[in-house]
Order: sequence, then structure tokens, then C-alpha cells
Amino acid sequence: MAYMIIITLIISFVFFCCFFRNKNGLPTNWPLVGMLPALLINTHRINDFIIELMQNSDLNFHLKGPWFTNMNFLFTVDPTNINHVLSKKFENYVKGAKLNEILEPLGEGMFNTDSSLWRYHRNVAQSFFNHPKFHHFLVDVTWKKVKVYFHAALCEALRLYPPIASNLKTPTEPDILPSGHRVNPNIQIVFHAYAMGRMKSIWGDDCNEFKPERWISEQGMIKHEPSYKFSVFSSGPRICMGKQMVFTQMKIIAAIIIQNYHII
Repeated sequence: MAYMIIITLIISFVFFCCFFRNKNGLPTNWPLVGMLPALLINTHRINDFIIELMQNSDLNFHLKGPWFTNMNFLFTVDPTNINHVLSKKFENYVKGAKLNEILEPLGEGMFNTDSSLWRYHRNVAQSFFNHPKFHHFLVDVTWKKVKVYFHAALCEALRLYPPIASNLKTPTEPDILPSGHRVNPNIQIVFHAYAMGRMKSIWGDDCNEFKPERWISEQGMIKHEPSYKFSVFSSGPRICMGKQMVFTQMKIIAAIIIQNYHII
């Protein structure tokens, strides 16, 4: 009987939240539980839910959890905020203790460290990627195994389907983002690349369409998009050093698939 009462109360609460939700499409900040009900209701479609948040909140939304938790997130796909955090004020934003705890199984490598330890790993890796023999290897592999121009299609695929949907940063000192949002060490900033690729204000009305042509200039060259707009490889000092190697590997794999399979 007790279980039935609990289930009835939960269902009643969900219906109550749905009926009295904000009419602007944004989650209601309820007493005690914050915006947790909206998250629970949309767990099965979390990426689509975040896309709707960004569309209805001018690219930025402050998501608050229950009062007794430390659930305090600022979701943003605003290119000016991304440029501010990842480049202009890079030293003030770190991965934070929470993300480091999640990434602990990876050890103290370049992907989950900050400050001096990160710089050490970065310098070691950079010496490898910048070695002339490595660059010659990339060029040789690309020209020998790739016969089709894939770059634009790969950029478009990464825009719509980024391998890592979101990235977290935590300020070490209070700051004001270009959007006007005030942040402090108790707020985690979430950059959501999946939602960013589907913003009309950033990529145009056809943002949901797969159009490699958007990456090709009138001169037939690849268009350069700033990393704070196309943030799949991050931006600023922590931008992915292996970006060109990744493109080369994807082109090789795509070429092999096309050569060995018939598309019906």
C-alpha cells in the first residue's frame, strides 16, 4: 500500500508540473526541487531538450537543481561566451573538481588536468605533433589513400553529430560573461556542441540539414569557421592538437568504405 501511495504522489507531482509549467517553453524553478522535474521528464530526449532550451532562451540558460544539492549549471551555446571562457579568460576557467572526479580513471593526463601539469603534457604532445617527420607522414598518407574530397562532408557531420556532445568549465574567480551572465566557482558552465550545431542564429535557417556546401567557398576552397563557433575540437589554448590527424584518419576510413562497399 505504501508503494502505491508513493507512486501516486510521484505521478500526481509530474502531472502538476506539466500543467503549471512555464508557457515560454522553459523549465519552472519550483520551490525545494528546483528544475529537476523538467530534467526527469526529458531524460529520454536530453539532447533535444537542451536544443529547445537554447532556442527559447537566447542561447543561454541557467539550470538550477534542488536547494539541498550543488546542482547549478549555466548552459550556453553563445559563441561570444565560448570565446571568452576558452580563449580570452582561459586562465580563470578549469575543468573543476567534479569533472576531475568523473575522469579520475584516465589518470593525470592532458585531457583532465589543469594549470602547470596540463602545460607539461601539452608541451610534450606538441613536440610530437610538430615534428617534421610526422607532418610528412600525414601528407603521404592523405595523398596516397584519399582520392575523394571529404573534408566538407566531414565538417558537416561533426557539426551535427559531435563525438563529445558537451564540455564543462568552472570559474576559479567570479566573472561576467559577454552575455551578461554572472558566474562564480559554484556554477558549472556547460558548452553543448550538439545543440550549438542546430541553432538557426548561428548556422542559419537550414541548420538541421546536412549540407557540406556550407563549408565550401565560391572559390572552391574550405571555409574557415572560428573554433568558438565550430567547437567540436574545443578552442583557445586547449584546442585539439590532433585535429589534422583526426581528419586524415576519417578520410582514410571513408575512402576504404567507399572503395569496398556498394551504396544501394
